[in-house]
Amino acid sequence: MTYARLAGKENAPPDSVPIRGITPEGLAMRPTIRIVRGRMFERGRYEVVAGAHATALFRGADIGDRLAFALGYLDVVGVFESGDQQDSAFLVDADTIFGGRLTNAMVVNLGDDELFGPFRAALQAHPALTFGVQREDEYLENQASIRTKVFREIGLVVGALMALGGVFCSMNVMMAAVAGRRSETAMLQAIGFPRSEIAVSILLETLILVAVGAGFGSVTSWLLLDGALVREGGSASIAFQPVFDGWTLLHGLLWVVALMSAGSLLAIRRALRNAIHGDLAAAD
Repeated sequence: MTYARLAGKENAPPDSVPIRGITPEGLAMRPTIRIVRGRMFERGRYEVVAGAHATALFRGADIGDRLAFALGYLDVVGVFESGDQQDSAFLVDADTIFGGRLTNAMVVNLGDDELFGPFRAALQAHPALTFGVQREDEYLENQASIRTKVFREIGLVVGALMALGGVFCSMNVMMAAVAGRRSETAMLQAIGFPRSEIAVSILLETLILVAVGAGFGSVTSWLLLDGALVREGGSASIAFQPVFDGWTLLHGLLWVVALMSAGSLLAIRRALRNAIHGDLAAAD
């Protein structure tokens, strides 16, 4: 595998895009790879097919362009989709372009899952070989582990700050809202309604408004971001499409309702601790 340095579209910074070699046997092992425009590269020629994400994000990566890399130039003859990480890369004929010179990873189809253990043991025991042997899903998980850790840490920090801000914001808004209804709540208490029932009624009103607002925000996020192509730079460019499923939307909605409810309860509790005669007098 090697890389091509390409400029991003829409004034995005340049980045390195992987060029991976693949054999006919490798294509047979990956039936998800399908040409969506142009044609597949021909064996024995300096041709390349571009992943759909690479074509969408970088200049000079479409059919008819010439791709410069460490060993020369490649003519882009097609665009493919595979539905996985290959969509962010270029594929070439491994024997023609690399000829075994730049091979740093190999995919082997054993045909039977039970053969993986003996196969790994045999390679690790061979004195002339220093290959690490992993299942493909483990290899991809390790490749993404650093990015996953960074995203998780950033998400936790940003989420915690937003949650803290949301609690204070909801508390301030509710304190202002309840303060504007001082005479109403005082009158209800004066005619015999317990404070707990008044608090529940105000909280229910708040939850309805929060649910409507959170639902609108969730649907808007889903419409704008679901399936959108996101580019992540680094040692090599990787593009992905975030997917918002039902659980993701429900998870976000529940967190918003929980945080806003916490802030609202604090505000309601403080407001209802005022003396009834004071609130009635303030209303006059």
